[in-house]
Amino acid sequence: MNNAYPEKPVLPYEKTSVPMESVIAFLQASDASVAVKRAAYCFFRLESGNGKKGVNNNYAGIQADGARWPALYDDLIAGTVVQKENGTRRTRIFVAFHTWADSVNFTIGNTRRRGLYVGGRTSHITEMDVRTPTDLCIAYKREWVTGKASYRPNNITEVKPFLSIYAKAVTLFPNP
Repeated sequence: MNNAYPEKPVLPYEKTSVPMESVIAFLQASDASVAVKRAAYCFFRLESGNGKKGVNNNYAGIQADGARWPALYDDLIAGTVVQKENGTRRTRIFVAFHTWADSVNFTIGNTRRRGLYVGGRTSHITEMDVRTPTDLCIAYKREWVTGKASYRPNNITEVKPFLSIYAKAVTLFPNP
């Protein structure tokens, strides 16, 4: 298995958690656009089980067994962790972040960079205009979760819960 960060230490697995109130306050103080804050909030909640399922301060499922992430994230990365992936149960190499805030900053930056917000345009896995929260759910599932351009999320088990979380994001991060 390829480790994209061989110069960083391989750290022992540590389950980490962070209160959602802290994450919300951090996002509210961020200079990211409202659309990016809303999307990053949704991704954080879904990927981390509402802040309860961190892997060494990684709350976004960011893996290190593929290509390296853009160099602007290098200082946020403390090392790597070998752990089974929740969805597939396959052994993977995950990025370990120094702090939960580093993970949120990564999520904000990656959300912005990949056009994964209402008003964005994706181009990594699939080219797609993200015009609505439903589009965002589809783009997230394709770009972040499955890596499959043809993936169609289930309306009951995936889209409906996503839209509920997005509705909460709208209340937490209103338009100025």
